[in-house]
Amino acid sequence: MDEVVERTIGEVLRETARRFPRGEAFVFPDAGVRWTWAAFDEDVTAAARALIALGIEPGERVAVWANNLPEWVLLEFALARIGAVLVTINTGYQAEELLFVLRRARVRHLFLTPEVKGNHLASALAQAIPGLPGGSLPPPDLPDLRTIHVLRGEIPGLARFDDLLARAREVPEAAVRDRERGVRPGDIANLQFTYGSAPRPKGVLLTHRNIVNNAIRVGACMAIGPADRVLAPVPFYHCFGCVMSALVGAWYGCATVTLADFQRDRVMRTIGEERATALHGVPTMFHAELDLSDFERFDRSTLRTGIMAGAPCPPDLVRRTIEEFRIPELTIAYGLTEASPVVSQTRVDDPLTARIETVGRPHHGAEVKLVDPATGLDVPPDGEGELWVHGYLVMQGYADDPEETARILTQDGWLRSGDRARIDRDGFIRITGLVKNMLLRGGENISPAQIEQFLTSHPDIEEACVVGAPDVFYGEQVAAFIRARRPMTAVDVRDYAMGRIARYKLPRYVEFVDRIRRGPDGEPDRGALRARAAELARDAARAGRVRRESP
Repeated sequence: MDEVVERTIGEVLRETARRFPRGEAFVFPDAGVRWTWAAFDEDVTAAARALIALGIEPGERVAVWANNLPEWVLLEFALARIGAVLVTINTGYQAEELLFVLRRARVRHLFLTPEVKGNHLASALAQAIPGLPGGSLPPPDLPDLRTIHVLRGEIPGLARFDDLLARAREVPEAAVRDRERGVRPGDIANLQFTYGSAPRPKGVLLTHRNIVNNAIRVGACMAIGPADRVLAPVPFYHCFGCVMSALVGAWYGCATVTLADFQRDRVMRTIGEERATALHGVPTMFHAELDLSDFERFDRSTLRTGIMAGAPCPPDLVRRTIEEFRIPELTIAYGLTEASPVVSQTRVDDPLTARIETVGRPHHGAEVKLVDPATGLDVPPDGEGELWVHGYLVMQGYADDPEETARILTQDGWLRSGDRARIDRDGFIRITGLVKNMLLRGGENISPAQIEQFLTSHPDIEEACVVGAPDVFYGEQVAAFIRARRPMTAVDVRDYAMGRIARYKLPRYVEFVDRIRRGPDGEPDRGALRARAAELARDAARAGRVRRESP
């Protein structure tokens, strides 16, 4: 599809519910919830009525801090229907990170679960907002925050989501229709926080037009239709889950099956139990599934297509996934949150070599070019440069951050990706490296600057430099080189960081040095430090000290 579709998320849902009323929409096996499109549309409208009763106005920011629950997707569509903005929060965040997001996004209402995979969100909330539960809202440091609701389970003193849903009776359905008529495709629908090279996360502003059209093109590359069943164990708080999975289903009328959290054996069982035809995941997930000792016993006979994305996809892993999963039409997608998120993707009918070795060609409506980051000039054919993107998919900017917006968006609307690439004569893109200083571990963007800033807050740490160490399973691990004021150990560093920054940001490798290596410009010599980090990773692998936590 070449033309840009002018539809809101609410309009897409209503049309799909009309066309496929009895088709399965969203399936949550862990929660025992199965929605048809007609039932889901009805429940979304009821939730929208309750949100209006709560006082949510068009344009207000409403945050969801939870794993993949039925309530998550219900809120995604209900908020879009009434013109509010969904703010997604990574469930790995700790108190300081949560507080920053709530402030920067000017969040009005927060929905959360008490705990996700051992991360106690309730405790982090209490640290971020002293006096909760039981304290009055808004707190002094968060003047915009009005309500907090618990989606499942209980946090004493906080309101329950089920009680809120009961308030739907206070608002007539006509009020939802009125709200929906006022929503425009160019309105902001989604605020996603992502890390780059800056020490703080940036809030990406995405419109209905951005993400609806991106979902259409993602599904087209997979040749998705209403008979498909997409198994998506990826988190909804990233664009992979809430756009590439949930909105693809909403446009094409196929079923989206999701699990509360990623567990590789559970994913494999669900493929057969739900007769999945498509499977989504980051490379680390596919790697974990292929490494199951009893992999061959799981039924994979229904699989046809899927997406591997969210991190560099090693050709050997792509080939193994196609052959061993028996997914003949697996696609590889490349993008970034700032691009809604997919820029390029392989198609099911592309040559096998291109589907294994490249990230495909640009989506229809996405214009790309290569630019020399040093000169700002276009790179000649067959050259290598920073990939720039233009078109419907480019974000509106970063929330309340004009300086960072100006750094990544040109005045004529080109988005600087921060990734180095080559484009062959057939238009296929190969990502060759990073221009920006960033790590990518198991599909999560990590800012070295943020971890460096955090580590130097320790009274005994004079200086720190963080780089990526290569890892077969995760792609990269965090390696920290530290100049300390007095003797310390790696355990001291991890103990200091535990519970204060997200677990996936914890340094896997720590080396104490007398000085940080620097280049001629006086900046840390990150190339030399990455080489040393690679040695540390090799030494750990030889010694059998490599751990594989859950992605």
